[in-house]
Amino acid sequence: ATRATQMLLVSFISLPTHLPRVRVVAPAAALRATVPAASEGEATIAAATRIGSYPPPKDSDYIDRLCRGANGLFARTNFIPAVAEYVRLREEDGPQPLLPCASDALQSAEVRRALWERLTSPPCTPGLSRPVWLVIAASVPTALGWYGYYKFSIEEELFHDELRRSGRATGCGGYGTLFPFVWSFLIGGVGLLAGLPG
Repeated sequence: ATRATQMLLVSFISLPTHLPRVRVVAPAAALRATVPAASEGEATIAAATRIGSYPPPKDSDYIDRLCRGANGLFARTNFIPAVAEYVRLREEDGPQPLLPCASDALQSAEVRRALWERLTSPPCTPGLSRPVWLVIAASVPTALGWYGYYKFSIEEELFHDELRRSGRATGCGGYGTLFPFVWSFLIGGVGLLAGLPG
């Protein structure tokens, strides 16, 4: 093994086996304060753009053009109006509501209602935090069905946040990330039922 591999193994082996339980509950505004300030150009783009009114991609920026094109193409395949409306990106104002840690999650009806709203929330800007324990708790009983919705939501939030901050996309958004998988699965299933080879 190389020296770098040995160092990597040593660092993994020397990790503590017991970490103290830390409960961090903070509004999104406090979390956003840890993000480095945008440059003047990024701040101007962010202030000037609302959802969907982003500057056009540069002709020489093929990554941005590909990502926007994939997102737009697969967004047009969402032909169910009620679903398209429900997953439409929403603009939210102010800090996000607080969520309890996992051990306190189901102690009151108000907390259960807040968790349900967080689980069923459509993509929004600024992006909505979804704790890992909540993602796992919703994904396991739904056989990863909710994980697909979660993945769509966060990718769509990141896509629009990137366009808003820098005027350029390097990810394909929720539609460009999840819908190719969904369509491949559906077309493959239909082909299997139709007896097509392969």
